[in-house]
Amino acid sequence: MSYKTDEDMRFICGIVLAITLLFPRLSLAQERNETISPFEYFLEGVKYFNEGNYENAKELLIKTIEANSENDAAYYYLALIYLQQQDPEGCEAYLKKAQEIDPGNFWYKIRLAQFYADRGDLYDAIALYENVAKDHPAKNSIYYEIIDLYTASQQYDKALENRIGKG
Repeated sequence: MSYKTDEDMRFICGIVLAITLLFPRLSLAQERNETISPFEYFLEGVKYFNEGNYENAKELLIKTIEANSENDAAYYYLALIYLQQQDPEGCEAYLKKAQEIDPGNFWYKIRLAQFYADRGDLYDAIALYENVAKDHPAKNSIYYEIIDLYTASQQYDKALENRIGKG
């Protein structure tokens, strides 16, 4: 092959240089994927979740759990993904798992109670909200939720017992 001009030679050199620079980067990226920490998987998963890219988020959050089965937040975000994808069984399972790992977490309990209320499981929702109210008695919004649920389940006497500022 003969090169007609210096411009042809520069073009070919540019391609060779680009290929030379590209392949080591790909190799390093592959090595990095093999050594990525569970926390990095989690952060990337949350980033994808916030972008609405639920499939990539789910994949990375599952990798997080495979590497660290005690990462309650990964289970919580997976539950939110399953909720977005209208998979109530998956949502409930992951919410329960997050709460099992961190039973004192306010947000896990609230989200599970909301899930039950939205699904029409009023008694399960009431039980969770009452549990949260015991742990966080100053949070008035919880009492409003309990009152709404008692009213929806036609337990008016219990709704009156839970009024805010009992006095």
